[in-house]
Amino acid sequence: MIFSKRAVLLFFLVLAMSAALVAQAPGSLKGSVLDPSGAAVPGATVTLSGPNNVVKVAQTDNNGAYSVVGLPPGKYTIRVIAAGFDLFEGSIESLPGGRVSTFDAKMSVASEKQEVTVKDTQNVELDPAKNAGALVLKEADLDMLSDDPDDLQADLLALAGPAAGPNGGQIFIDGFSSGQLPPKDSIREIRINSNPYSAEYDTQGHGRIEIFTKPGSDKFHGSLNAVYSDHIWNARNPFNTQQSGLPAQDNKNLMATFSGPINKKASFFLDFSRRQLREAALVNQVLLDSNFNPLPLQSFGIIAPTTNTRISPRVNYQLNSKITLDARYVYSRSETDNSGIGGFNLPSTGSTNKGSNQQFFLTETAVLNTTTINESRFQYFRNDSNSIGNDPELNISVANAFTQGANYLQSYANTGNYEFQNYTSITHGTQFIKFGARLREIRTSSYTTANFLGQFNFASITDYAQFEQGLATGVPLTTLFAAGVGPVQYQQNAGVPLIAGNQFDAGLFFQDDWKLIPSMTLSLGLRYEIQDNISDHGDIAPRIGWAWGIGGGQGRFRTPKTVVRAGSGYFYDRFSLNNILQAERFNGINDLNYTVTNPQFYPNNSVTNPNGYPFVGVPIPALSSLNLAGSTIYKVDSNLHVPTQLQSAVGVDRQLPHNVTLSLNYLNTRGTHILQTFNINTPFPGTYIPPAGSIAAQGLYPFGQAAGIINEYSGSGVYRQNQLVVNTNARINQKISIFGYYVYGHVSTDANGSPSNPYNIRQDYGRASYDYRHQVNINGSILAPYGVRFSPNIGLRSAGPYNIVTGIDDLGTTIFNQRPAFIPAGSNIAACTTRPVAGGPPCIEHGFVVNPTQGMTIIPINYGKAFPQYNVNLRVSKTWGFGELTQAARNRQQQQDAGGGGRGPGFGQVAGAGGGGRGGGGAPGGGGARGGGGGMPGGGGDSSGRRYSLTASIMFHNLFNTVNPAAPIGNLISPSYGEAISQQSGGFGGPGGAAQAFNRRIDLSLRFTF
Repeated sequence: MIFSKRAVLLFFLVLAMSAALVAQAPGSLKGSVLDPSGAAVPGATVTLSGPNNVVKVAQTDNNGAYSVVGLPPGKYTIRVIAAGFDLFEGSIESLPGGRVSTFDAKMSVASEKQEVTVKDTQNVELDPAKNAGALVLKEADLDMLSDDPDDLQADLLALAGPAAGPNGGQIFIDGFSSGQLPPKDSIREIRINSNPYSAEYDTQGHGRIEIFTKPGSDKFHGSLNAVYSDHIWNARNPFNTQQSGLPAQDNKNLMATFSGPINKKASFFLDFSRRQLREAALVNQVLLDSNFNPLPLQSFGIIAPTTNTRISPRVNYQLNSKITLDARYVYSRSETDNSGIGGFNLPSTGSTNKGSNQQFFLTETAVLNTTTINESRFQYFRNDSNSIGNDPELNISVANAFTQGANYLQSYANTGNYEFQNYTSITHGTQFIKFGARLREIRTSSYTTANFLGQFNFASITDYAQFEQGLATGVPLTTLFAAGVGPVQYQQNAGVPLIAGNQFDAGLFFQDDWKLIPSMTLSLGLRYEIQDNISDHGDIAPRIGWAWGIGGGQGRFRTPKTVVRAGSGYFYDRFSLNNILQAERFNGINDLNYTVTNPQFYPNNSVTNPNGYPFVGVPIPALSSLNLAGSTIYKVDSNLHVPTQLQSAVGVDRQLPHNVTLSLNYLNTRGTHILQTFNINTPFPGTYIPPAGSIAAQGLYPFGQAAGIINEYSGSGVYRQNQLVVNTNARINQKISIFGYYVYGHVSTDANGSPSNPYNIRQDYGRASYDYRHQVNINGSILAPYGVRFSPNIGLRSAGPYNIVTGIDDLGTTIFNQRPAFIPAGSNIAACTTRPVAGGPPCIEHGFVVNPTQGMTIIPINYGKAFPQYNVNLRVSKTWGFGELTQAARNRQQQQDAGGGGRGPGFGQVAGAGGGGRGGGGAPGGGGARGGGGGMPGGGGDSSGRRYSLTASIMFHNLFNTVNPAAPIGNLISPSYGEAISQQSGGFGGPGGAAQAFNRRIDLSLRFTF
């Protein structure tokens, strides 16, 4: 399908301008807040949350009156907080535009002990955006999460749970997918797993995290937060075998926010952060002693210091009574030393990385008429990065032993991303209709000299030891090579280091949430996505959702206690521009990637001779002479189809007694056209003869041996996933709340990296590398005496799989990922006495047949079983207040003087009845009713009742110092086979990490707010 980017862009710009021309005035809301006797309640905080993430905050005057203007039409949730009173919550089903409406709130006096159980306000709802499996965290709810930005992201991915498919959870910031996670104090609200089958989104709702930042405020507010962690109170890495000179490790993070009015129509918000992180990267190495015997595995720490600086100003402006503008700019800069060190990468492989990010956001919101809202968003994102190798030299890599040498001089990349969104929302009777489009273009230029210096690869430390011993004793290289002793591969890049490209994609959608009857909602959506650079330009993604409130009168006379849900939809992953650039870089013309199997050369320089003994080497031949060995090129399949997922779900939400909700959902996901990369010029089966000494490899190649390696991007993979998800949210009382999930899952795929046999991709169909059968995440908030709050987080995950490979290339793919076979019944195959080689006779290593012959049963992929993971985090906090009393606190004091049951100032309000700070126009309450899906009730900070607040907290990561080993080494010919040599760095949130596993770490935090 052929399309014009300019035509699409022009169409939606005209649509946006047409919408602005017919804009009409928004509505207003006024009313009074009264106590049980009908007297006014001054100083109460009134929060309105409505359509398109609109949040308005007001306070009652001395007469108990409030007024909120500039409200788009639609449904609103109203929350009123006043000291000495229970939290008031209500809703306005349909607030019209263009006129003033009235809503009065009558408060209930809190009991003396402040242990009143909230009335049954935690309801299940028909709204697809408010499914009980979703989670909404308000400003104060975030207090349970870590202040460190990396740990905060891990916490959120863990809360989202394991997403369907191989990509894991995804984070969106103010509606955009590209961007850095903002500091916690600048976040207004977070929504997790909301409206999973809406056509508005290109990604699946399960695992989607939406973050909304704070706007400006009508009064001056601010915060200053310092976070510090030091190695003196942190636990030692158990995999670090270094007995002395343990490197220091600390984290210093300073964050500040300031907001307030500019004039009657404008306000601002400013956030700043400076972070200095010194972490010890664990390095593993297996070296040789003076007799060329492999030493035991040694591990030690290398400090990789990182400095990050960020500043972000934001301005909100009421252009007129119909249109509001929101502009935000973000600048961040980072610098990391010793980047890339860790695992088997020695310090010489490290680099110094510097980078900067700039983002500009502009949002226009217009009320078109009493039922219609139009929103336009624009983002420009620019990233500049530069990397310089610490020790550029010829690289030596020994599998599962060590890698030395940075192997490049310099790399840098510049990326610019333009994105425009235009969405229109219409309320029409019992229907809520939304439609719009997203237009996006990314431009990248990349310069790299990676592997321009060359790399020798050895199959094992045993091979390397024999080779070094032979050199030291004067054995000629030709003799060693003829005996099959030496490196198994040599690689080198050459050519044009600079490449550039761009990619455009767009998504158009229409969504209709239609309440067929009061107890039933039908959601119908259709999305169309297009992109260039590949043949598959356009894809249609239909979506459907259904919710039914069971029981007589449900949805008409009372809210439902039980809601049955079902949904299904297609989702697509865009083909990355990075893959396009890789194919353009290594196209056989710009850059050439040479791969020589069993090279017959090895230079005699100091880099390859660390022990200092003399030997006569063979210089690396001129690159032109390596053409006979073939260069590696990358190409995109001419019939490539983007990865496609069909996800379907059925479930039930149930409201239980004592403010408990339960959600049970079954998800089935089918993936097709999953992206894979493999060598389509692999020799035909049975024709490959490995190289021996100076004799080159032989075989029947589809494109001829001289064509080299042709790695093709192909959408040939599939996966099948089934998940049973149980979510629960228990608001035991206003002091204690618990929420969490349990997931049983099973996923199988043949897209587990490069295929082990390109001619039989289905041979790799089996358990996915991210297949964890059981996962649990439990979170809570407990308000103890003296205003101390405990916020625990518990994560558990059953053992995942790992792959077992021979470490030999028997098929000529140049990738060492072939798997062994089971020992045949009655077999007399002997154990391996020497290192197995490609084409050699079968022998047994660790209970498997290496070099299996035809007819033997190959073991399944990811046959090994790793280790279960367990982690407990705990945050403990306490808030003190000083300065003059707030108006709400004065009102509470008056209640006490009159014989009311409120607590004295300085003790702290009940959870859910106060916020941790008043910054930024965000909803100040902590927890309370779930504004969209399941909230984290009672999870917020605690207000002191004073103008100034000081909150001290201590965060225990991995409280019980549980050791969570990473997957064992699965290379059969490695001396470390079956051993875990480091800690798990992935996460409980699915592929890509979350809930990082590390030793016990303690963060101290001190926050000042006003």
